Amino acid sequence: MAAGYVDEHKLVLYRDGAQPRDITAFASDMTLTDDLDTLAAELTFTTFISPWDKYTPKLALAPGDKVRVTNQGKTVFSGIIITVTLDGGVTAYDRGWYLNKSEIVLQVNNLAADQVIRKACAKAGVTVGKVCSLPTKITQLWTGSTPADIISDVLNTCTSATGKQYRHRVDDSGLQVEALPTAPIKAYHKPAKNIAAFDITWALGQVSGEDSTQDTYNAVVIAAEDDGKAYIGAQASNAASVKRYGFMQHIETVTENPGTAVLGQMVKNLLKNADKVGQTRSISEIWGCDEVTSGVVLRFNSPAFGIKGNFRITRVEHHYGGAGHTMALEITALEQVRAAAEGKTDAAAIKAASTDKVQVFGLPDLSGGSDSSAGGTIVKALFTAYYPAANAMEGGYLDAQGNRLDPSKKTCAAPPSVPFGTKITVRDTGTSLDGTTYTVNDRGGAIQIKNGVYHFDLLMSSNAECNRWGRKNGSAIIGGSGGGSGSAVSFINTALGEVGYKESGKDINKYGQWAGHNGVAWCVYFVCWCAYKSGAPIPTSYGYVGDMSSYFKSRGKYKSAGSYKPKAGDLMIQGDRHIGIVISAGASSCETVEGNCSNSVKRVTRSYAEISGFCTPWG
Repeated sequence: MAAGYVDEHKLVLYRDGAQPRDITAFASDMTLTDDLDTLAAELTFTTFISPWDKYTPKLALAPGDKVRVTNQGKTVFSGIIITVTLDGGVTAYDRGWYLNKSEIVLQVNNLAADQVIRKACAKAGVTVGKVCSLPTKITQLWTGSTPADIISDVLNTCTSATGKQYRHRVDDSGLQVEALPTAPIKAYHKPAKNIAAFDITWALGQVSGEDSTQDTYNAVVIAAEDDGKAYIGAQASNAASVKRYGFMQHIETVTENPGTAVLGQMVKNLLKNADKVGQTRSISEIWGCDEVTSGVVLRFNSPAFGIKGNFRITRVEHHYGGAGHTMALEITALEQVRAAAEGKTDAAAIKAASTDKVQVFGLPDLSGGSDSSAGGTIVKALFTAYYPAANAMEGGYLDAQGNRLDPSKKTCAAPPSVPFGTKITVRDTGTSLDGTTYTVNDRGGAIQIKNGVYHFDLLMSSNAECNRWGRKNGSAIIGGSGGGSGSAVSFINTALGEVGYKESGKDINKYGQWAGHNGVAWCVYFVCWCAYKSGAPIPTSYGYVGDMSSYFKSRGKYKSAGSYKPKAGDLMIQGDRHIGIVISAGASSCETVEGNCSNSVKRVTRSYAEISGFCTPWG
């Protein structure tokens, strides 16, 4: 620690093919700046240049030269010179500079945050040292963003999810990411060998600062956008703060559904951190200590200067030379009460200031365009049958809008975030209701979104049907054109996009894995996967060709080969053995895309003589 030695900072120059050179004597005004909001530390200094004086050493520093600052043999800064001015000014940055310099394209889907950071660094050619565990899942596309921007986005998302704050820096071993410390350190300065080290917080230079609500929010909404639709997953507000300061709302957008439990924690954390009066201070001069870096916490006890308690260092400038090692600090208070409690001493008032109203609605599965259907959004669903009855279970004879329930109409109850009048199409229940579209007209206390699963109550045509159908897991299309259909073109293009895919082992493939039945014949699972991704009106819970044929036969949507010329998007059936997707048809044959064809997905031409018939999902 600095308490045990007197500072002796040295500036060392490194060049390829040359021995390290101590150039401390030729540098002045050496300043090291470390800012919590940036990835790179900056070193600036000035060298004396006198081209006509033969006794003045000519260092000829140039961009690309490497420099290191040491103190008693320990490295304080290591970086590369970026700028050299004609009058001797030099600017160098540590290797974090490269994360700000390169622009990359990065797309991730449901990937842990720490892995996203590693991918961003790999694309920028920056070594990763130690990254703390960041399990928060990220789904996002960055185009033309710097890795520094991506890392900041990712860590902000993690902060929202966990309530923790993080810092990142690059040292000789690579990028370091860790949670910001909350415990204060003891920082000492020893001015001379014969003088005892002292706590630097005892001696402050000029102090300035402000208390401000500029960055204060007393209401927070977590929202998401999917296929042109906006969803509110959770919201929180503080009534006492709104009353005192006025309504100030922040919208936090997410690209992945983290589940209702995480949404609730996120919105609480966001409001707790935002509903405070910002307290910042600047100290123009204080004795220097190398242990003081951005992010660390110091404890001050100078109430006369408006500094009492724990403060985080958000920016530090280390000045070497002249009067010795000194610093200029920018700090932010950590131990702050909620905004409405500022200046309050009454316990009840302070408690009221910390009382938040939190509402969690949940979000759909934000899986992007590939899981959208005819303008709607596909979500996981739990369907429950109900029928009008005068009891607490069924809820009476009226819907939530005061209208009489009509069993002859296809209506349903949905979570509060799904507006009345929205079309809901049933999928993947393995029943005759798959493909049926209902209109939202009702609510219910238990009808919510739980862990990303939407709960729907379906109004049945009779009490007997209600008891017979019961409850089923499946999926639903929210919104869209109804009828549970994407376009045949989308269905075909999805299939064509898979041509060339090969199983990795005997019947081991992504389609069987998706269906939960890997290692078996997978031609039907391929069709179901394409239907699910494109929103085609095809059941997606089958694995046997005969079941798929029976489904369409029972609905009058099956045609025998020889009596029907197939259309693009129809399903080609070969008995109970094989199935494919028709992409074009001629007089005597048709072209298909088929899964599990010679262990892969292939385009195949089939004569009508080898085909039993066609399922016609498009009518």
